[in-house]
Amino acid sequence: MPPIDAPSRVEDLELHDHACWVSDASVERGPRLTRYLGLGLSRGERVGFYGASPEHCEQVAADLAADGVAVDALTARGQLIFGLAEDAYAGEALFDPQRRLAAHAVAVQAALDDGYGGLRVASDVGWLHRHPEAQRAWPGYELGADLLAAQLPFAALCLYERRAWQPRQLALIEAMHSHRAPDTSRAETTGFQAGGQRDGAIRLSGDLDLTFAADLDEALVVAARRSRSGVLDVTDLDFVDVAGMRAIARACQTLVRHAGQARIRGASPTFRRIWRLAEFDRVESFIEVT
Repeated sequence: MPPIDAPSRVEDLELHDHACWVSDASVERGPRLTRYLGLGLSRGERVGFYGASPEHCEQVAADLAADGVAVDALTARGQLIFGLAEDAYAGEALFDPQRRLAAHAVAVQAALDDGYGGLRVASDVGWLHRHPEAQRAWPGYELGADLLAAQLPFAALCLYERRAWQPRQLALIEAMHSHRAPDTSRAETTGFQAGGQRDGAIRLSGDLDLTFAADLDEALVVAARRSRSGVLDVTDLDFVDVAGMRAIARACQTLVRHAGQARIRGASPTFRRIWRLAEFDRVESFIEVT
C-alpha cells in the first residue's frame, strides 16, 4: 500500500508515486525539479516535462544540461520529452479526464515497449485557469492519475502556484494525491485523503462529511472508471456521515459498471452500522461490505 504522506524530498519520488507540489512564486523549484527529472533519466526511464511556456521548457532544459545531462542526445532518441502543458492536456478539444488518463496509460506502455523502465513526468498546471471546464473536472482527473500511478510504472509531479488558487480548491486537489512535496504548506485541508493502491483499489482515509462530500463524489466517479479491482478501501476512514456514504455508494455503482463488482473493504463496525441505518444495504444491495 503506497503511503499517503510526504516524501523526504521531491527528488526521492519513485515510479508509482503521484505528488502535488504547491509553492509560492518566490520559491526556487529549479534545482529540485532538475534532480527529480534527472533521477528518472539515470534509471533508464522515459522522462517528460510539460511547461507553462516555451521559455519555461527551455529553462528546465538548460538546468538539466548544467547538471551534466546530454539534453540534445536524449531528446533526439526519445528518452527526454518537452512540451507545453496546455497543448498536452487541453489540445484543441474540451478536456476529458478519461481520455487524458487513457493517453497516460498508452504512453507508459509505449515507454516500456521502447525498453525504458517506466514513465516519469512533471507538469505545470497554470493553464487550467484558461479552461474553466477542465478546472472543474481536475480533482477527478488527479484522483484517476493517482490510481493510474499506483498500478503502472508511472511517476507524476504536478506543479501549482499557490496565489493562483483559492484555498478550498487547493485543499481538494491536494487530497487527491498520495504524496505532497515537503514544503507544501496547507492553508486549508479537507480532513480526508483519497488515493490509489497497487491492487487497483481506491483508498479513503481521515474524516469525510458534508463539507466536501459532493466534490469527492464527482472525483470518485472519475477514478472508479479506472479501477481494475472494484474495491473502495475504507480501513483508514475515521469518520463518515450520510453525505459521505452517498458519495461512496455512487462510486460503487460506477465500479460495478466498469469493474464488474463493488466491494467496500475494511469497514469499521461504526461504518457498517451507519450504512444499515441509512438503508444503503437495501438500496445498494449489490455492494459487498467487508
